[in-house]
Amino acid sequence: MERSGVRKYDCGEWVVQRVAWTELNAGGRFFGCVNGRNGCNYFRWFDPPVCDNARGVICGLLRRIKEHEDELERLKMEHMNELQAVKRTSNWFKYVVFVVVFLFASLIM
Repeated sequence: MERSGVRKYDCGEWVVQRVAWTELNAGGRFFGCVNGRNGCNYFRWFDPPVCDNARGVICGLLRRIKEHEDELERLKMEHMNELQAVKRTSNWFKYVVFVVVFLFASLIM
């Protein structure tokens, strides 16, 4: 059985195209077993090797993306902590208002 011109290999599963994101092969496309390393280990490069300059640019961009993702996660955690602090303050403020209203009502009666 054929699917988009790609055939099955030793393990009987489809071969899929993937992209390598390692420092050495960043951005290089290859064919491999759909089951990855748990499959039949079929592997074949689709693209010629990436030149050193392009590899450097890709790796630099990947590092910047990772830095931004880490910063975003840090800011999310900081925001969650601030939100929890505001909720605690809000609950405390509600309690104080309730006590003041209760005492004021007691004085009027």
